[in-house]
Amino acid sequence: MRNAAALVVDHAKGEVLAWVNAHAPGEGSAYDAVTVPRQAGSTLKPFLYALALERGWTAATLLEDAPLREAIGQGQHAYRNYSRSHYGSVRLRDALGNSLNIPAVRAIQFVGVADFLDRLRQLGFHGLRQHPDYYGDGLALGNAEVTLLELTTAFAALANGGEYRPLRLLRDQSPLPARAVLARPVSRLIGNILADPDARRLEFGAGGLMQFPVETAIKTGTSSDYRDAWVLAFNHRYTVGVWLGRLDGAPMQGVSGACGAVPVARAIFAELNRRTSPAPLPMDATLVQLMICRDSGLPADGSCPSRPEWFLPSRWPQPSAPQQAPAPLPRIRQPSRELQLALDPRLPPERQRFAFRLDTAPAQAQVEWLVNGVSVGRGDGLLWPLQRGRHWVQARIRQQDGAVLETAAVPFRVR
Repeated sequence: MRNAAALVVDHAKGEVLAWVNAHAPGEGSAYDAVTVPRQAGSTLKPFLYALALERGWTAATLLEDAPLREAIGQGQHAYRNYSRSHYGSVRLRDALGNSLNIPAVRAIQFVGVADFLDRLRQLGFHGLRQHPDYYGDGLALGNAEVTLLELTTAFAALANGGEYRPLRLLRDQSPLPARAVLARPVSRLIGNILADPDARRLEFGAGGLMQFPVETAIKTGTSSDYRDAWVLAFNHRYTVGVWLGRLDGAPMQGVSGACGAVPVARAIFAELNRRTSPAPLPMDATLVQLMICRDSGLPADGSCPSRPEWFLPSRWPQPSAPQQAPAPLPRIRQPSRELQLALDPRLPPERQRFAFRLDTAPAQAQVEWLVNGVSVGRGDGLLWPLQRGRHWVQARIRQQDGAVLETAAVPFRVR
């Protein structure tokens, strides 16, 4: 580590209390690391799960945490958790608390990359200017670049019940107007999850540096090859963001958000808590607390280990079946995005075809394929005659009840 930055905010007033840079001698002192774009790591996951909660998931929704491979371009990407361990079916609370990667990929497939990107832009991440296809599902895991200022401002919005407003930098600056970006009950529930020591026990263990003396919501992040170590945290009054890394882009030696940035934030909060009386994080009055079975997420009936859980109004689980996440929309498995195909000059053109396939399709559904907006045939596995050029393929799925689903368009090229 050669560079560091911290931002301290009174989110109740929307004021910046401290804007700090620290550099090793001669190492990037001309740069303000608070405003330098860096890879986000896992720091965006709270906003992803907030959107999923708004779309119908609950903190007890079960998500599958198992090895996952996805076709990307001309190859495949194997998603894995930070610890390289997998835990099977986990509740959303545990998926977020432990910052598990595979459930986060399933969450972004549920809400959609475009909608998640739009929500991030509403929260002030103005550097995310690329098309959703540029980021893909990796946006859930932090493949985008963000600044410490953007992150701290967004977490201050989370701490304020979902109300976003730019931070005030000068004492004589007039307060800036706020706008609701996240539903207040959802924001309070996300804060409750991030402050729950039990929700992070699988990956971070019990107790330790992440269990602050005053109830504090904490989200860490670590980018590829330990190039960035983040922590964003807030209690009832203050929001703190910390970044550690190297501005020359070189990796650090095993410095993660949990072991590197968290101790810095803990020391900052120790000083901040001397200025105000301790208080818990606020909860929304509309949230309902019920006892659920730990494993199934169903209402507790005395026959299972149980725990309390918070639910949005009318969103608590029914006793008939576990709260499995709704199936994501069908996706095109073949071709993968930006796949490069080539005609073989030794074979007749009419014999060179490519099979269009879906990842999953509802039973008895009728599948129609469109290339560049024109229908080219029906059926999963349709053999399409190769034609040179850049193309977009999309599937239109008609279900038994007459409902029509459309997949996202996938670009590919034939040479």
